This record gives sequence, C-alpha cells and structure tokens, in this order.
Amino acid sequence: MKGWHYLYGLSALLFAIGSAFAIGTVFMLPFVVVPRGRREKYTVVALERFARGVLWFLRVQPTVQGTFPLPNDKGALIICNHRSWLDPMLLMAHTRASGLSKSQVFWIPFIGFYGWLSGSVFFNRGSPTQRKRAREETMWLLGLGARIFVFPEGTRTRNGQLSEKVSYTLMKDCFEAGIPVVACAVSGTERALPVDRLAARPNQPVWLDLGTVFYPADFADGQAFADAAWNTVVVRVAELERRGAL
Repeated sequence: MKGWHYLYGLSALLFAIGSAFAIGTVFMLPFVVVPRGRREKYTVVALERFARGVLWFLRVQPTVQGTFPLPNDKGALIICNHRSWLDPMLLMAHTRASGLSKSQVFWIPFIGFYGWLSGSVFFNRGSPTQRKRAREETMWLLGLGARIFVFPEGTRTRNGQLSEKVSYTLMKDCFEAGIPVVACAVSGTERALPVDRLAARPNQPVWLDLGTVFYPADFADGQAFADAAWNTVVVRVAELERRGAL
C-alpha cells in the first residue's frame, strides 16, 4: 500500500476526532443533563451528521440497496456483517443508529464520549460481568425505542469471509422482548479502510444493503427468529459480492 494511503488514514482519524469534538460539543453535550434513555432521540441526529461527514472526507459514496424498512421513531436491533471500521459509519449514516462496541473505542478522544451520549454501549469483551451489563443495557435502550447496531461475528473479518462463529444472544433477547431485528449487509468496505493498518483509500466501490425487518410475532421461537435474520445477512452479502464482481 502506498505511503500516502497511511497519511490519508491518519488524516481521516484526526478529521473524525475533530468532527466529533465540534458536532458533539454543540449538538450533544447540552443533552448530558437529560437522562440516558431519553436524550438519544435528539443526540442520534448529530451522530448521523458526524458519520456522513466522515464518509464525505473519505470520499465514500456507497451504492445503497433499498431503503431502511422502519420509520425514524421506531426502535430496532440492527445486525450486519463486519469487514471494516467503515461499517459503523455506514450504519450510523443510513440507519440513524448507535452501536454496541468494545471499550477501547470509548477512549478515542471525543468519539467515545459523544458516542455514549448518542446511545452507544461500550464494554470489555473479556469480562463476563461487562458482557452481561452491556446485554442488559442494550435491551433496556431498545425497549425505550432506541436503534442499536451490532456485529454478530464479534469482530472484523480478516479474509473477507463471513465468520462461522456468530452470536445469536441479542437476537433471541429481542424475540423474547418483542423487538424487531433488521438484517443489513455491507461489501467492499475493507478496501476503503483496510482491517490491519491505519490507512485509507478514496473512491473505493462500497455497497450497503439496508436490510429486511423481522418481527418476533412471525416466528415460533427465538432460534428460528435469529436464524432467519442472520441467514438473510449471509444471502445479502453474497448478492452484494456478486454485484461487486460484475
């Protein structure tokens, strides 16, 4: 990879931090006095603007398939495959959702704190206590009408292939709570922001499928509900890969 790709990646990170400071301080920080669970319907709008700004800086113009199947005032768990740090930006920008993320992201200056103000949930993946707390907090926010995206694979793929190890826990929780799940898919994001290095490449072809909504009432049990949702991600990823090969 060329040297200017690394410089561009560093510039993108600094731009994201600066944007988070500017947008978060003006449009999110005033809501810090509003209790968690109530402020997110206001702060998530600024989160969407932040993500669109980062995509603009990276010169990412995704090919978006479909429209998000729920109105802005309807909460849901959003699931998606995970290939790059670009994936959260696409989901923030096009689904108006916050995310479930590892605790290290919280300590990125301004990005982590303002992400938390907009409804993101951070946790230490190595701690069973933290995982339990994050699961409960996510379900609590979803029950209040929030929109949160998760990556059931747990981490970014290193080889472009979907992981065989997938967590169905939150999807099953949503079945029990009567909360819809939206299955989305991404492709090509690892070309714009590679997985294993701080680098960026502009004008890369990127695809986003805005997904299908699944309602618990349409399924007999949580496993069938979770299977249907994740299998849709698998199918949509394959479709996007075929489009990308044309």
